[in-house]
Amino acid sequence: MEPTKINLVMIHDNFRNIMKYSNIPYVQEIKDFLLSCDINKLANGSYEIYKKELILNKSEYMLKDITNLKFESHIKYADLHFVLFGKEAIMTVFPESAKTIAAYNTDNDTEFFSAEQNVSTSYLIPGTFLFLAPGEIHKPAGQCPDYSDKIIKCVIKIHYPF
Repeated sequence: MEPTKINLVMIHDNFRNIMKYSNIPYVQEIKDFLLSCDINKLANGSYEIYKKELILNKSEYMLKDITNLKFESHIKYADLHFVLFGKEAIMTVFPESAKTIAAYNTDNDTEFFSAEQNVSTSYLIPGTFLFLAPGEIHKPAGQCPDYSDKIIKCVIKIHYPF
């Protein structure tokens, strides 16, 4: 499957500013859900937020050495990453600087990449988010220079309207 060409719109900001990003699909539904639900009380797992268009995945895990992780991207869904506890490093890279190492898998909406040049790192702490549109290549779950312990994290999978 050939990825659809879209304008890349990675956003790293504080949640208090999320409503200024009208280019995030279902941003009002996301805000309403986050205000109405105590995510800290949810068990780890997947939750349907809005039909099949928004799915919250909550997990708890130990961060990994980011050099041992793979870059990934998605076609059908955008990702809205945020942490509830801990600090996470997420690396990003421009598509032209990445090399496919595992072809797109339609079952899990993931393609894997390697990259060594033009790589940037964003750090997520509670209260912040990182939005990645389909096609934006990222490497999540990384240890930070000052934090390498357990993390409690959520990713809202957003069905991207083409």
